[in-house]
Amino acid sequence: MLVAQLRYICSLEITKVGYLENLKSNRKIINHVSMRLDLLYFIGYDIDEELPWHSTLSRTRNLYGEDVFKDLFQKVLSLCVSKGMVSGKRQAIDSAYIKANYPC
Repeated sequence: MLVAQLRYICSLEITKVGYLENLKSNRKIINHVSMRLDLLYFIGYDIDEELPWHSTLSRTRNLYGEDVFKDLFQKVLSLCVSKGMVSGKRQAIDSAYIKANYPC
């Protein structure tokens, strides 16, 4: 039972990373997390510890349903807004690559 609970919590944390990093594929999420020490620390894994397979994320989503994840993220976001961590306003940033031609 404890192992199942830990897998559930780990899957939630990894899925949260996917949403925050705007990663759509479970394979990309696992690959991204495995390359970043800060994310490994965030989800509670050591550098030499093996991450779950990408199919584990799919099975967890199918097991609990998308509504559970949406409700969780909305709750976390509302808590962040109430604590002043985020303002709750929209912000957009746009940029374009322009080659500089400043004379030396």
